[in-house]
Amino acid sequence: MLRSVVAMILLAASIAVGVRAGQAGVDLRIESIVHNGTKLGPGDRLHVLVRGTPGGVAGYDIPGVAHGLGLAETRPGFYEGTFMMFPGLVRVSSPVLARLTRDGRTVEERSEEPVSYRGAADAEVAVYPDPSGGADSQGEIRFVFGRTIRADTVRLSVDGKDRTPGLRLESNYFAYRPAERPAAGQHRVRVEALDLQGEKLAGTWSFETPAVTLAPCAATAGSVATP
Repeated sequence: MLRSVVAMILLAASIAVGVRAGQAGVDLRIESIVHNGTKLGPGDRLHVLVRGTPGGVAGYDIPGVAHGLGLAETRPGFYEGTFMMFPGLVRVSSPVLARLTRDGRTVEERSEEPVSYRGAADAEVAVYPDPSGGADSQGEIRFVFGRTIRADTVRLSVDGKDRTPGLRLESNYFAYRPAERPAAGQHRVRVEALDLQGEKLAGTWSFETPAVTLAPCAATAGSVATP
């Protein structure tokens, strides 16, 4: 009986060692980084394709624009993702910094071709769409900062009320959709955040929610008019 127990322990140990050896033997590498971002403007989409060791978790940064962007493994060894360039981003020329992680190890590489963005001049906060056009039917608010910021420092208030818990990050912009359509009239928005150097960025703007108008109901034959 004792010999059987010892044999099982030795077998389990040998299997564990073999698994670790197999993991250590994986050649973790990034083979290539390809993107279409040589001439991007506001509203354009950056497409990134990273080829490397399959079965990992991949992501990338664009220094000066965005950090911590994810890539999905669309097929073994092919990691892809998109990123929309919104108004308010500064002009940049920066490489794509890609990361690939597997079995607790991470490798990094940078693209040979930089991402080139012909954005507008530096702006602290840009709103999309332009508030002069009014909010959408549900009063959604979307905005992007002109510099890379720490996402955990973003604060949003609408008409003096804190709405930060309702914020969501989509690609490189922030969005807030109220549970109910805002009342008709002017509404005041303020956003604040800290950039990577700890400097405060803030923006304040207003938008108008139009009143809901109902078209008069025309009487038809057989209908009953009610006061």
